[in-house]
Amino acid sequence: MQPNVYTRTQESFNDYILSTHPRLAGIVLFYFSTPHDPVRKEVPMNEMKYLGTSGDENENENDFKETHIGMLNANMLRIMGLTCEYQKYLHEIFEACINGLTDHRFFNDRPALRLLDKVLSSLEGLEVDARIAISAQFSVLD
Repeated sequence: MQPNVYTRTQESFNDYILSTHPRLAGIVLFYFSTPHDPVRKEVPMNEMKYLGTSGDENENENDFKETHIGMLNANMLRIMGLTCEYQKYLHEIFEACINGLTDHRFFNDRPALRLLDKVLSSLEGLEVDARIAISAQFSVLD
């Protein structure tokens, strides 16, 4: 049985693309925070929406929301977007965190806790809960 070379090459290519996304997100965030004109901020904000995907049609949309790129996009929406759109998007990220913590996959618990900390710290009045969430990553989770 011969392995499909194209599939393995495509998987490694997608992994490489996804590994560069955090660096690209930093560049896009820089271009978002530099101008003071709201019209010029829209271009980087729209680029950030599409940055979290690999272009794979089989990809789960929640995978994007389980990364810090999704939280950066939520913060951009808080600055530029409508309040209801920001609240809806932040709720989707929160649900992705909860799903990541309650599933049977142990390897995504620590990143889900870190993302939950970012969500909680961005909401006024939940700073103490955010500190509890970030300290929980040093505990044994089951």
